[in-house]
Order: sequence, then structure tokens, then C-alpha cells
Amino acid sequence: MAEIDETLTFHPLQIAILTISDTRDETSDRSGAFLAERLTAAGHRLQGKAIVRDEILAIREQLTRWIDDPEIDVVLTTGGTGLSPRDVTPEAVRPLFSREIDGFAVVFHQVSFGTVGVHGLWQLADSAVTPASLYATLGWRHALGDLVPLAQQQFADGERFTVRGVPLTANAALVQLGIDAALSKHASLRAGYDGVLAGSESDHAVRLTLQVAF
Repeated sequence: MAEIDETLTFHPLQIAILTISDTRDETSDRSGAFLAERLTAAGHRLQGKAIVRDEILAIREQLTRWIDDPEIDVVLTTGGTGLSPRDVTPEAVRPLFSREIDGFAVVFHQVSFGTVGVHGLWQLADSAVTPASLYATLGWRHALGDLVPLAQQQFADGERFTVRGVPLTANAALVQLGIDAALSKHASLRAGYDGVLAGSESDHAVRLTLQVAF
């Protein structure tokens, strides 16, 4: 497999994140916060972030606004892809596509089926005091296919560039520990640890996030 040419200039992307949920807000949107944290850690720029309800018109309206914005290169969506009647994200976004890349869906399916484990959530305090919850995940991941995923991309009238995924090991243990605490009606504190343990390779991350909604 070809390797990335490290002499090439890194071009950060302008990314917007859309969380689709009837129940989440800025203090409880863990998936949106996770995506924002990961993309900025990778050197990209968070250009926009929003939460909309599980309604087709609301989803399309926000996506269309970002698609028409020349300052945004990529839009990431999270939520609304389940099987309940309110999960309408696929139906909302598909008419906006000019082309579908089925290979990405295959990769996501492989990751989903390749990871097994258990997840626990415990309430630590009564809601009348300071609501807090402790969560923990212990899993095992088996990687299928290439362990160093590479993809060649190109924007209109631009040079070709290579996107390299996070290198994987064939087998790895996944550990996640964290605590969420509501400090007030508009503020929350999140602290957590994520670990990937695989023989000679390991990856560790510690997060501390304070969110305040205005």
C-alpha cells in the first residue's frame, strides 16, 4: 500500500457539525461535542455547529445553508439514523446528494460489527442536588481489511491530496471512563478517559470540557 508523502502541505478543512435530536441541547450533546473535539485535535477548523429537531424540513434547511456557504468544506451529521418513526436523517439528506460513496458505508458497517463490548451508566446524585452520572465502556475491536486506510480526494479546481485514517491494529481493547455533571441549568462539566490498548501500540486521551449555554 502507498504511504502518505509527508512532504506535502497539510490543508485543514472547514467543518460544520449538525446534531439531529428531539432531546439534546448544548449541555447534553455529547456526540456533537466529541466530533468537535476530534476534528480540532486533528488540525481542522470548526466552522459551525447546530442542533435541530428530527424534522426533515429543519434538517434540510440547516444543511442547505451550510452547503451554500463557501467557507464550509465538510458537514458532519450525527443522530436520527435509527429505526423509530422520528429518525428521518437519511430521508432528509439523500435528496441533497450529488453523488453517494457507498464504500464509506461499508467501512462504517465493518467497524460496527468488528467491535463488541459492554457499556454501563450509573446515576451518582439526586437531580435535586447536582445531577451526575458515571459511564464506562469495555470492548474488543477486530479490524477488517486495511490497517492504514488511505483515500485520494480532490476539490474542484484543486490539487489531489491524500486523507489518511487512524492506523489500526488487528485486535485492540477499548476502554472508556467518564463522568457528566450538570453544574446548573445552563452549564455542565464533562471529564473522561479514552484508551485503545493493543500490544505494543496504545492510544490515550483525557478530556475535560466545560459547556455553558447562553
